[in-house]
Amino acid sequence: MSVNTLRGFLELLKSKPIKSFVTPLTRLSIVCGNESADFDSVSSALSYAYFDYLYKLELDNNSLIIPLLPVINIPRDDLKLRKDITFMLEREYSISEDLLYFHEDLIKWREEIHDLKINAVIVDHNELVNESKKLIDSVVGIIDHHEDLGLYKEVTPRIIKVTGSCTSLIYNYWNDMIKDKIAMKDMIKFMYGAVLLDTSNFKHKVEEPDREALKSYQTELESSNINILSNNDTNSFDQEKFFKSLKKAKKDIKGLSVRDIIRKDYKQFEFNVGSSNDRSVAIGIGSMVKSLKWLYKEYNGVETFREECEKFREEFNLDVVIVMSSFNDKQNGTFMREMALVSSPEISELILKLIKGMAPILQLTPHNYHDEHTAHCYEFKQLNVEASRKQVVPCIKRVLEQL
Repeated sequence: MSVNTLRGFLELLKSKPIKSFVTPLTRLSIVCGNESADFDSVSSALSYAYFDYLYKLELDNNSLIIPLLPVINIPRDDLKLRKDITFMLEREYSISEDLLYFHEDLIKWREEIHDLKINAVIVDHNELVNESKKLIDSVVGIIDHHEDLGLYKEVTPRIIKVTGSCTSLIYNYWNDMIKDKIAMKDMIKFMYGAVLLDTSNFKHKVEEPDREALKSYQTELESSNINILSNNDTNSFDQEKFFKSLKKAKKDIKGLSVRDIIRKDYKQFEFNVGSSNDRSVAIGIGSMVKSLKWLYKEYNGVETFREECEKFREEFNLDVVIVMSSFNDKQNGTFMREMALVSSPEISELILKLIKGMAPILQLTPHNYHDEHTAHCYEFKQLNVEASRKQVVPCIKRVLEQL
């Protein structure tokens, strides 16, 4: 069976029983992205596992190789909400859902295999949280582009560096070690898509590792016959066309409920309040690429939206649900961010203190959609448009710890 393509690698994994990947010490090795499972996170997990296998083949080309299993860190049913990812998997790779591993597979494996211990390389994040913390026993490697939380200091690799896309760090890491560049080429489509989405087609938050990876991607695309949305006139790769296709798929939220929209790009956190560990709050943050105004129009007004957020908060046992909105304003052509917060009545004083602490950093200004905030529901324009969730989460953490 071919293992010089991503699809071939995944088919190889699925052709064997899970116990064949468990070591004599009852350990199973995986690689997983963060719990938002966005395009960058999924691409990072798949590419790291695939490149790790190619490298092991070069070191020892025999059947005793135990690969890392790439796990998409969401329930299987949530994959359909990420239409940019399914677009890439199905159109460019002919990979169906049944070739992938998901969050519930971790649960099943632990139930089926007595005393199983799970080791994980974590990509696109550098701290285990929520259910992952319960299911994964040891972190053995990290590649990430978020703020370094100072954990797992002894693991190898441990690469935490500011970049537009985590995939850039992963490609550069493995490109220095793997000789079989032909097999590596198959992953370029996915990784190129990740960095395009995360940097808005190389217009924002581009760092040197992204430029280094881009140079390799373009060289490989030009020297091969990779068929990826080519320009019909020149039969060459059309970056702009590719970016627009992925962005269109990512923005497609037709037919989704408010719950689906929040879950589409979602992370959940437990933050300590104050300097001690005596009190904490559970906060869920969903990101979307539409304005709050659009959301209210599509989902029967502000009150319906707030009611759905409250249902979501109760379902996931949260103290606060935050919806972060990012979009291009069609009237003036500028990039905009907004933030809506729906909190539990029990923490009304705390949420006001949190907002007060975040306001000067994120440049929050009350929205003019309504005359005033309804109790426990708050909407703001976020004038600091450089602060995505990647920056907002550490901001929330610092504000709460200083209360």
